[in-house]
Amino acid sequence: MSYGSSDIGSGSGTATRTFEFGRTHVIRPKGMHQATIVWLHGLGDKGSSWSQLLETLPLPNIKWICPTAPTRPGSMWEIFQKKTLMIWRD
Repeated sequence: MSYGSSDIGSGSGTATRTFEFGRTHVIRPKGMHQATIVWLHGLGDKGSSWSQLLETLPLPNIKWICPTAPTRPGSMWEIFQKKTLMIWRD
């Protein structure tokens, strides 16, 4: 899935950036489905690392959705590391 957004900070408001989202991991309930939780990972992490942990919890009626944020530069990370990382927003 990709998401386009206007680059409002440029002053022109016409430039567009496209972000490609990573894989979304879904853990289906082992029992009767009673609730769904969307779990958003932290800075630089990904949905798969959390899905492995959440699958071990004793919550058989919960469906977990663990998306992976797009890889893009974050202002502080970009300044200090000159790299991109998985980040929901900056």
